[in-house]
Amino acid sequence: MDNLPWYVTLGGIFGSVVALTFLGIPVFVVFLLVNVTGIVVFLGPSAFGMFANSLVSTLTNEAFITVPLFLLMGEMLSHSRAIEELYEAFDGILGATRIRLYTLCTLVATVVGTVSGSAMADAAMLGRSIYPGMIERGYDKQMSTGLILAGATIAPIIPPSILTVVLAIIANASVAKLLIAGTLPGCLLAVLYVAYAYVRVLLDPSKAPPLDTSIHRTLGDRMLGLVRMLPFAFVMFMVIGLMLLGVASPTESAALGVASCVVTALWSRTFGWQMVWTSLQGAAKISGSIFAIIMSASLFGQLLSFTGATDQMVNIVKDLDVAPSVVFVMLLGLTWLAGMFLGATEWMLISVPVFSPIIDTLGFDPIWFWTLYLITIVTGGMTPPFGITMFVFKAAVPGSNLMDIYNSTWPFVAVIFLGIAIMWAFPQIVLVLPEMMR
Repeated sequence: MDNLPWYVTLGGIFGSVVALTFLGIPVFVVFLLVNVTGIVVFLGPSAFGMFANSLVSTLTNEAFITVPLFLLMGEMLSHSRAIEELYEAFDGILGATRIRLYTLCTLVATVVGTVSGSAMADAAMLGRSIYPGMIERGYDKQMSTGLILAGATIAPIIPPSILTVVLAIIANASVAKLLIAGTLPGCLLAVLYVAYAYVRVLLDPSKAPPLDTSIHRTLGDRMLGLVRMLPFAFVMFMVIGLMLLGVASPTESAALGVASCVVTALWSRTFGWQMVWTSLQGAAKISGSIFAIIMSASLFGQLLSFTGATDQMVNIVKDLDVAPSVVFVMLLGLTWLAGMFLGATEWMLISVPVFSPIIDTLGFDPIWFWTLYLITIVTGGMTPPFGITMFVFKAAVPGSNLMDIYNSTWPFVAVIFLGIAIMWAFPQIVLVLPEMMR
């Protein structure tokens, strides 16, 4: 096998991953199979020590501890009344506007994203809870669908995001900085969504119901709404604020986040040992899969390096007579297309070992690039024809039409790429908070 050209080897490895994935085999099993086969074919059975080294490296990586802790935090909040309290808090703060529920939906999606960290979980939750009320009150069906799917993509971007932690570990980047870097981009996308909804309703008033003048919020109502947001603000400060201040590492912040979730559950009187046990079970189940994925990622990168594919890809980029910005667009364009067909984790495992040396060669800031990469890949998940987030929404909303869902997403995909263009032109939007970390 040593005589095979590198591109044949690379194509065979990628083709095997894609084929096994489309057969419905779990992603961690796919990469374990590919890695074991690769060791036998290219290195021989004696190289199985690499497998053991990858296992030990994963077990001793402190950053990995954040994964089960963040998962446990999300599970505990989702089993308390925190999300319902959040919705009611925003409802008490917002006054009468033509885009009231569009704005409310975006705010809830953004903040709830800090709990779930999953675009699919957010899409299902918003589809079940907020979407029926929007349609009942006369909001445009396609606009509402598109806004929910776009709002759900914020979840993997803003901290604490499991996908960001996995990406940081695979890319050998700072977990704390990559987590914090997603804060302002997530907020920027939320602002762009609301601005787009406002302009659409301004140009076409049929996209929203007439102004409901019966809605009136006094100063007391707004103050009460702010008070009801305190539990969420407390959790976010313990996780994000302490990391930003340099008081706690990502692992310590995750542990403090779990403790603050216990306090929040006690505040809302939803704490119970059954809730704790259910949350622990859910976090343990997902953590096992993520552990296997991260373990496989290290070995996968070593296999690509051994075949010479990584060095050859870097040499091709060096020999290209194009501006770095063109390569940047090519890498993100490929990521967007892959996101339509593959899950985010699958593509990360395939592409990060190849992209990492390329962005080092071109001199891109890794925190900036991987943040935009993450936004792009989750955007692929809401892009027709096969974006998985769309199918999750359809399953969560009985009677929804797939073609309507397809048509609803394209304007918001364009809005997201506008946001990426802004962050490309003004990289400090991504980098200012990581640079402020002590």
